[in-house]
Amino acid sequence: MKNLFLTLTIALVLSQLSGCMAVFKLIQSEATITHQLDDLVVMKTARSLLRRDRGLIFEICKTFYKSYQDVFDVIIVVSNIPKDVFDNSKIGYHGAMATVRNVEIGTGASQFDHGDMFFSRNSLRGVMHLPSANLLMGGPSLHEFMHLWVVDREVIPTVLEAHWGFSSVHGQLGGFDLDNLVDLGEGKYSAGVFGINANFGNSLPYAPLELYLAGWIAAEEVPDIWVAEDGEYQFEVDPSNRDKKKIQQGPDGSPIFTATNTSIWSIDQIVDVLGERIPNVRDSQKEFRVAVVLVGNEDFPVTDEDIEFLRTQVALFSSKSSLRTSKEPGMYNFWDATGGRASIHTDGLNDLQRHPEYN
Repeated sequence: MKNLFLTLTIALVLSQLSGCMAVFKLIQSEATITHQLDDLVVMKTARSLLRRDRGLIFEICKTFYKSYQDVFDVIIVVSNIPKDVFDNSKIGYHGAMATVRNVEIGTGASQFDHGDMFFSRNSLRGVMHLPSANLLMGGPSLHEFMHLWVVDREVIPTVLEAHWGFSSVHGQLGGFDLDNLVDLGEGKYSAGVFGINANFGNSLPYAPLELYLAGWIAAEEVPDIWVAEDGEYQFEVDPSNRDKKKIQQGPDGSPIFTATNTSIWSIDQIVDVLGERIPNVRDSQKEFRVAVVLVGNEDFPVTDEDIEFLRTQVALFSSKSSLRTSKEPGMYNFWDATGGRASIHTDGLNDLQRHPEYN
């Protein structure tokens, strides 16, 4: 009866998950664990890894919690698709976060608990899926992590749900650097090269607004935010192909967007909308237990080289030190993107395996 209820419930609650994800398929098979390392779990599935099969997440969680304790905040599922194959695939996304539960108040997420769907009774906050191993350090892993807090409530007026759109947030969920904003007149603007839903993988740290929503800085540290509430790109006919349109570019080569409704949002206004963040910066969670699971199948079997490559990526992403230098700007890992305010722990898996008496 419980399994029947679970099946019927899935279709109803999945619409509340991260905006980066669509409806999952139900579990039709079960993955098997092939390697249990101290910083990585390796599984094999019968499912295809080259299509948008969201049922994979449920399958991995089901197998995972048969062998590990329910103490993890996030599970990162990495498909064993080589970079060149992924780049030429039609999977359709670089990363996704299924938000599992949230008990915090005053963030970009309502309170909910879908733990039973993911076979977690207590701790799991989200399951991230990356279709290829290089996406852990290259991104969008930082972007997806932020969707634990920015999910289903409007934080500022935006043209893209759960992202920053045409605004000066300039973070992992999009937006531009306010210093680059140019008023071109007649409702036209440019603001350098930026994304309305993301900003070039892990090459950018978390913005002050993102740090506040995650509970890592106080409200007074968030600057005012300029917002084009109805922003949209300005298109023109492509001279090289009259049947196509391209985004119009300004004198500096950056894209032009238009807006008739612009506003300035202070953090006080945002708090009025969302409510005070509870817990606040003093009591919020700043250490996260993360399990990384590498998944292969018959088409993409996991080799020793695949395991070592991902283990290196995991170590870099979870390191409590910056990977960037003045000569090599590089990518931000989690600790560095938070300004050293929060960290993730990916090792110690061997000590967290379930024992026969664990229930």
